[in-house]
Amino acid sequence: GYSTDREEFMMGLIAIAVPVFDRNGRVVASLACHAPKARMTLDDARRYVPVLQSAARKLAQTF
Repeated sequence: GYSTDREEFMMGLIAIAVPVFDRNGRVVASLACHAPKARMTLDDARRYVPVLQSAARKLAQTF
């Protein structure tokens, strides 16, 4: 899965994040991408979920 931030943290800033799992399936980190709302919509950011998930899987191999 993934999570979103619709300006809850900071006005004008959106974010999308994916979990990073260890070998036991526990979440040990997250990988996120933030952008100013003026430059990118949350729907646009969702296009990057597969890229973030791929990077998270690569990171997971280090745990």
